[in-house]
Amino acid sequence: MNQEDLQLYLKKQYLDLLEDKSNYPKLFEDPSMRIAWNHVLHRNYRNSTELIEIGLSSLTTEEIQQKWLEVLSTQSESLWVQDIDLYNISRLFKMSFFIINKGKTADKKNEEIISSVKFINSFEGSWKYRPVILLYKQIAEDKTHSIYGVIIKDKKYYYRQGSELPDEIIELIHKFKQM
Repeated sequence: MNQEDLQLYLKKQYLDLLEDKSNYPKLFEDPSMRIAWNHVLHRNYRNSTELIEIGLSSLTTEEIQQKWLEVLSTQSESLWVQDIDLYNISRLFKMSFFIINKGKTADKKNEEIISSVKFINSFEGSWKYRPVILLYKQIAEDKTHSIYGVIIKDKKYYYRQGSELPDEIIELIHKFKQM
């Protein structure tokens, strides 16, 4: 599989995910996606909730899918990698991503780091025996997209198997999966 095949696969997955409105919050989570849709819809929605509840509420699923095709044809250069892409890559390549949202703080004083952690594992079978990549995510300074970077722990950012992860990360994964 080359880069073009992967991009085609990911774009097709978006089209399929647009059939179910419950997927919309995840699909429009990244600022670059919202900005691209703003261009196509000719309106400036400030956040994903506004885009979903106002911009898309009166459109049929077919109309929304057509808008997605328009986003691809006119705005694809402005779209950045997003969590939803990582979910699809996880499913396709049977690997997991451990992500810390940089800059996101605990929701309450007594909450732990778990509120800023995401573990993406969207394939059948145990993540403990498949590759895991450690990432951090932050919003770009211009607030137009998310940036992903690798976390290097013990000179590693990639683990052949989840069972090789440091104990503190395995503990965070278990806590995340219980949420």
